[in-house]
Amino acid sequence: MAVLEAGGTLVLPSRQRAHAARLAYAAAQLSAGKKVWPSADILAFEAWQVREIERAAAEGASLARLISPAEEWLLWRQCTAQATGTLGLLDPAGLADSLRRASALAADFGVDVARLASAPGLEAPLLSNVERAVDERCRSLGAARMHALVGQLPARNAARAATFNGFLKLPPRLVSVGAVQTALPGPLAQPRVALASDDPDEMERIALWCQARIAAHPEARLLVIYPGSSGARERLATLIRQMIDPRA
Repeated sequence: MAVLEAGGTLVLPSRQRAHAARLAYAAAQLSAGKKVWPSADILAFEAWQVREIERAAAEGASLARLISPAEEWLLWRQCTAQATGTLGLLDPAGLADSLRRASALAADFGVDVARLASAPGLEAPLLSNVERAVDERCRSLGAARMHALVGQLPARNAARAATFNGFLKLPPRLVSVGAVQTALPGPLAQPRVALASDDPDEMERIALWCQARIAAHPEARLLVIYPGSSGARERLATLIRQMIDPRA
């Protein structure tokens, strides 16, 4: 709270966490009796990186144009389709999204994907080839991907009054330009492992967990991470709604 009230920036790992933090900040201001307050500068990790690139460019840094999300989305699909045209894939668009995420993760942790071109198997060379094709297309457009530009930021930009929280570990490429994770005060949550007998039992345990916490704290916001198909997540969401408010 003090970080935000002092005009600092809070950077969180995801849009969902950033949204929850903004709501929590607003609730705290209302509880303090305020009716008007400056908006808190709370950003998801990706949004913060984009802003720092734009700031650096505005301040005169020699950076290529940051490719737009829509452009990058299209390039990954086009290059993936071209690289896998003979494989007969059922979902090349889904593969393109997975390759894009893998490329971003590799960039975060300093993995040189180009060196994977001769690796055994299919996946690593495919990632290397598609990433190279995407970067070549970016250069032809006079642009660059965010992960390439962040590494070119001056250290003073990356370290500008930002508090990073909620990360298990900051990506090394951000540490190298001055970003430092700061732990906010407060007790740390203690994980508890529960072993379910099957999928329905797991869903019921999750729903009961949500029910108990909402009953104790009606204003709470809960995050449930459930891997698998979207249909399974929708069934879980329905079960949670039934547990929390069966009359609705």
